[in-house]
Formats: sequence, C-alpha cells, structure tokens
Amino acid sequence: MGDDGEYGKQMRRVITEFPKESWAEEALNSLATRQIVLGDLDQADDTFRELIDKFPGGKYAERASWKLGWF
Repeated sequence: MGDDGEYGKQMRRVITEFPKESWAEEALNSLATRQIVLGDLDQADDTFRELIDKFPGGKYAERASWKLGWF
C-alpha cells in the first residue's frame, strides 16, 4: 500500500527468521526488485549479492548475477 519502509522491514524479518527456507530466497529477490523500482541501485546491488551468497544454486542466482553485471 505504498509503505516501502514497512515492506522492507517485513521482507528482512522473513530473511532473518527463515534463513534457509525458500521464503527467504523469494523475499531477497522481491526486495531487490522493489529496490530497483525505487531507484535504489546501491541497495539492490547489496541485496542481490546477499541472495547469491545465501542461495548460490538457487532459483534466482542466475538472475541476480546478471543484474549485478548490469549494474
């Protein structure tokens, strides 16, 4: 509903509370995508790096790597 601060807080909560679950991977990808939309490329870069670090063979690892190269 336009509350990006609360959105980020909730995504971080999922990542922290369920670090090995697919939910955390989904949350990282979603958070990084939202950061791009908001124009926060530095933060998106950090989030994609975190995604690759935590889920190197995951569903979004290739996309995250491509985005990092694009930045």
